[in-house]
Amino acid sequence: MFNQTNQKRGIQQEALGYAAGEHITNLEAIKPIIERISQKHRALEVKTEHYPDVGETLLQAVKDGFN
Repeated sequence: MFNQTNQKRGIQQEALGYAAGEHITNLEAIKPIIERISQKHRALEVKTEHYPDVGETLLQAVKDGFN
């Protein structure tokens, strides 16, 4: 479901890590990013059962962004 070009270039992981790391105490700052992600999820018909895998991937992306 992720854009494979962005994945290979590291853009997606970097953006997620930055958004979470830099603005974790100011969620209002990442609200536009979260809204855009939500819109993409709806368009891709992401289901509740997808979220455990996505959550694991997201946490790894954030971790990778800090290394």
